[in-house]
Amino acid sequence: LITGNKGKMFSHVVSYNSYETDGNNYMNYDGSGRKDAFGYLQKFPQRDERNSYYLFTKLEGEGDLKGLSFQYHRQKWNYQTFNGWLQNVPDVKDRQSEYRDVFIVKYSKPISDKLSHEYVARYNNGYWDYNVRNFPNNATVGDNYYPSGVTENLKTKVDNLFLRAQLTYLFSNGGTLVSGVEGNRLSYQGDISHNSNINMNLLGDQAQNPGGAFLPLKCVHRDPPM
Repeated sequence: LITGNKGKMFSHVVSYNSYETDGNNYMNYDGSGRKDAFGYLQKFPQRDERNSYYLFTKLEGEGDLKGLSFQYHRQKWNYQTFNGWLQNVPDVKDRQSEYRDVFIVKYSKPISDKLSHEYVARYNNGYWDYNVRNFPNNATVGDNYYPSGVTENLKTKVDNLFLRAQLTYLFSNGGTLVSGVEGNRLSYQGDISHNSNINMNLLGDQAQNPGGAFLPLKCVHRDPPM
């Protein structure tokens, strides 16, 4: 969907796109080596559902506001892990979700026939919501037995701010001189939430938490057992 118009002070464009699919839905082997009661490798349903949407808005100044523009982008994705993170097809529907908001303000205007200036500010907010199912119920990995399987949940975000100011000069011979300054700041202030039903902290023993309870994890942790 897309629409737009031009007015005396602003022109605008708004668009929206949505996508959804069940993906590759069929029974297939995974890399776990699990076998059925007759000793044959088992097949499992592939988990490949995914959807996304994208919203885009742009305003551009007209008349005395010529050179001023504003953009807003909103993107979101939901998807599954197909054969799983550790080649174990999940026994439950896992879900991974990401989204970002991007705001851009720009002002550009000639100072003379040869000299122009431009200013840009961009703010990006990235968010991740992961529900990872590493092993199914009653899995045995090394010396550890997981009656409740292995699941890790993570919600986190990262903010980014970018600023730029520049001058552009056009020479008579066609050459261009560009000078300016840029600044970029990445901000991560810890996870919103991070937990698992096993002790996968850096010095953890990888054992199942009592009763399969989900307990908070520290920021630094070990990968699940292979």
